[in-house]
Amino acid sequence: MGMNSATYQVLSYDNEKTWWDNNCEMPTNYTSIAGIVDSGSDNKSYTTRGTITSIEGDSYFIQSQNRGLYIYNTNAAFAGFNIGNVVDVTGTRTTYSGLVELKPTTATTLYQSTNPHPVVTAAVNASDYDAFCTSANISRIVALRGMQVTNIAYRTATFDYEGVSVTGYITNSSYSALASQLTEYKESDTLVDFIGILAVYNTTYQARLYDASALTEHANVPVSSIEVTPANPTVNRGDSVTFSANVLPSNASNSAIVWSTNGGGTIDESGVFQANDAGTYMITATAQDGSGVFGGATVTINNSSTITEGYTLANPQLSGDTLGPIYVPGTNDTISFTYLEMVQEYGDSMLFDYGNFEVLIDAGTAADEQNVMAALSNCVTDECLELLIVTHPHSDHLGGLQNASSLTGVGISSIKYIVDFGGTYATSAYNNYVTFRNYFIGGGSVYYSIYEMINNATSLYPNIFSVCEGLTMRFLDSGAYVPYGQSITNLNESSVCTFFSFGNNRILTCGDLTNAGGASNNPEAHLVNQYGPSGLGLWDDTTTNIVKANHHCSGTNGSNGAVWVNGLTPDYVFVSAAIISANRSENTGGEGPTTSQHPNATSLARYLAKTSDVYCNIVNGTSHFNFDSFTSDPTLSFDGRTLDYSDAAGNIVSAELEKDFHFADSSFYAQLYA
Repeated sequence: MGMNSATYQVLSYDNEKTWWDNNCEMPTNYTSIAGIVDSGSDNKSYTTRGTITSIEGDSYFIQSQNRGLYIYNTNAAFAGFNIGNVVDVTGTRTTYSGLVELKPTTATTLYQSTNPHPVVTAAVNASDYDAFCTSANISRIVALRGMQVTNIAYRTATFDYEGVSVTGYITNSSYSALASQLTEYKESDTLVDFIGILAVYNTTYQARLYDASALTEHANVPVSSIEVTPANPTVNRGDSVTFSANVLPSNASNSAIVWSTNGGGTIDESGVFQANDAGTYMITATAQDGSGVFGGATVTINNSSTITEGYTLANPQLSGDTLGPIYVPGTNDTISFTYLEMVQEYGDSMLFDYGNFEVLIDAGTAADEQNVMAALSNCVTDECLELLIVTHPHSDHLGGLQNASSLTGVGISSIKYIVDFGGTYATSAYNNYVTFRNYFIGGGSVYYSIYEMINNATSLYPNIFSVCEGLTMRFLDSGAYVPYGQSITNLNESSVCTFFSFGNNRILTCGDLTNAGGASNNPEAHLVNQYGPSGLGLWDDTTTNIVKANHHCSGTNGSNGAVWVNGLTPDYVFVSAAIISANRSENTGGEGPTTSQHPNATSLARYLAKTSDVYCNIVNGTSHFNFDSFTSDPTLSFDGRTLDYSDAAGNIVSAELEKDFHFADSSFYAQLYA
């Protein structure tokens, strides 16, 4: 049977969208071609529908939604069907040398004689051919234009496609006519256009040729239009911008273009424009096929210097207690402080980001490792985490740091500085963390233990990081740290306390700090007395004070006590706590939340007496405190929790509804604390 060449038109997908989106109006009990090819199983029966695109004896190809399928070895009842018919076919899936086939088990039936939207032919340029050869495109109609026949060996023909080698396969039924025609083209060095089916044999992709009518001498198709993008970019002096040209039609015989500009800088053959002089200039792409067609864009160059990215200094100076400056800010650097939502009980993880200077404080439990690594992957763009702080050795703070490969697996190859509790603790989570820490120390990380930083007996340990002018990190003395290598008895009390200061903003985070030492050794009171308004005055009631509640806002051993809360004068409080297992909607049995220890009601009430701006992962999910500059006030944004809880009636409380709520306005608070 001869191919009807009118069937093969290069059409816009939008023109046939309704038809294709409905898979040729395929019944719901049918399987789409994509479903058979991508997720079907060999030796299993499927029914599908498609438009016949090629016929070879008693075998044929069909296509639907730009996916194709080979129907192999039909029975005699197939006779009489034509190219363009829409048919239903039931058969058994097989795979032959990489080509997925359907072998009919019943007679092919006609759905309708004509597809109202002819099958789209993929016009593939030489530069795109290799990329087009994927499993998703096997059995599709392809159009290749301007190819030279280089070899014919029985049923295999080889073509040169502007330097790309294409293998053609001639079917049995068309061998005589096609072989003769191809030989003539080869001997006369005539360029050819053809339409065939993309197939595969073992690992070799091939364009299968079924009929001589789809093979023609190459026609000269002139360029009709050129669209240049971006159309109107604005850049600074010294910057560069890359322009691209969309040459139409896509099957133009010669799609080559030449770039030019009327001033302001230079543009190379790849469309990269280097901006030198302020002003507005024209960028032009001109067709090289003699058509005279060109396309253009305008570029505006500002009379300002190039925007720069921030970077960490290789060897900042250590002077007494102070290390720095450590970082050279970029032009557009802004600050964000993110409290990551943990999906396990009570885990802590916080991320400070200033341009290319990032600080991770704790990493939750091992079960939250993926959560933390995903946040780091989005934040760290230069492969280096500048500072890792691990507050104490409980597994809900260092459990996410069990494997160095987890960090390197998200593209972070190094850590500039590591600060931790320094002491020892006999658990597997601690041992795994030490292995993690030693891996990065071996790769060049500078390690500081908190006791030695605070006591600084040898002047080798800073306790102040001068990040850059206007931004300081200070490690505070709680009076509860232990020397490096000493066994830790009171783990929570040993938590590293970190204080950020920039402009009028103050951020304080102290891990799981509690007061097990009693009145004679009260870390919270020690910190307030030493650093608060009556001490060094690092904060007072005129500064904007952002505080992470200690130990998930518990009341353990008097944590978050009156002296602490009153001495901080907090403006914003964040409670890093998860919805524990007992409070999740699937476990509450319809009675709502059942425990109020994290946060503790008394501790929470102390903070709420100072400010209504109290937020919690339980309600807000991952939460961001953003600062446009050192002097700006924080702008808060919330991702919303990913875990659900129920009210007393058993109804799931909407995470979207509550994501911007103050904690005291939430249903969770109303059920347990009001």
